[in-house]
Amino acid sequence: MDLAFTKAEAERNLAARGVADRCSFVAGDFFTEVPAGGDLYTMKWILHDWSDEKAAAILRTVHRAMPDHAKLLLAEAVVREGDTVGRMMDINMMVMCGGKERTEAQWRQLLGDNGFRLARVIALPGPVSLIEVEKQ
Repeated sequence: MDLAFTKAEAERNLAARGVADRCSFVAGDFFTEVPAGGDLYTMKWILHDWSDEKAAAILRTVHRAMPDHAKLLLAEAVVREGDTVGRMMDINMMVMCGGKERTEAQWRQLLGDNGFRLARVIALPGPVSLIEVEKQ
């Protein structure tokens, strides 16, 4: 799902990779609605673009769409104590788009305030981690 203006390019990319028959493009605005009834919702480098208030609005939209058994998988930075690269990324996000990188405690709080429970964080090489999230 993405904004409608990205549809043509997304469909070209899916076709070029030979997976167009396994995917469908849904135009939409995640501040308003996301497709309902999925088993797994994924977002990569989405929530760090936004303030806590805007990220909360996105999370509430996803929460409404998700069945109780569904999971949310976030691919985002999880800033650790003493992580100077993570802190520099945080400053960059703040300056460039008003967003922020978050610590595990900040993720836990943001998710918990919006009907979710952080199940686990899987650190990957580089700046991204997988954050497994369940509905509360």
